[in-house]
Amino acid sequence: MAISVPIPRLGHVVINVADQLDEASALFRRLGFQLTERGHHSLGSSNHLAVFGDNYLELLGFSSRGAPVYVRMCGSHPLA
Repeated sequence: MAISVPIPRLGHVVINVADQLDEASALFRRLGFQLTERGHHSLGSSNHLAVFGDNYLELLGFSSRGAPVYVRMCGSHPLA
């Protein structure tokens, strides 16, 4: 009996822009991407999305208030 293996699908692409979210969103807008308004996650990160049908590109970063949460979770500053 043959085993059915699911075909992998890409959910979305994440670009880590660290503390450069404003600069990254401005660059992607200049490149022609339509981005969502800034979203905020409960653990201190923020993002903008470029949505393409059923998948999307995520610019993921953090604000100065989000960096301490990152340090507590990961043990180091993301830019260290």
